[in-house]
Amino acid sequence: MGVKKKEPRFEEYHLHKGRIEARQFEVFDLGEYLRTNTAHACIPHSHSYYQLIWFKSEGGRHYIDTGSFAVKADMVFMVAKGQVHWFEPGQEHVGVLIHFNGSF
Repeated sequence: MGVKKKEPRFEEYHLHKGRIEARQFEVFDLGEYLRTNTAHACIPHSHSYYQLIWFKSEGGRHYIDTGSFAVKADMVFMVAKGQVHWFEPGQEHVGVLIHFNGSF
């Protein structure tokens, strides 16, 4: 019998989990959001909601699942709920971050 390989576990973040009355759609300044949430945003994680990321400036990399993408100006990423993603640490980004859940 072989040894069972343990699957990696990633932190999952929620958009107002359990609070139906809360907003189900949020828009953030990408640079400010990343400065405030660097500890979480720059490690592999997933969400129970959807995320649109509009990079208005070029620089750094964004990682989704097993893909590594060079960030270009006016590039938009859609991160589906449950997908693992993270931002390259130490990068300054200009853009917009939109969170919304399935009920939206």
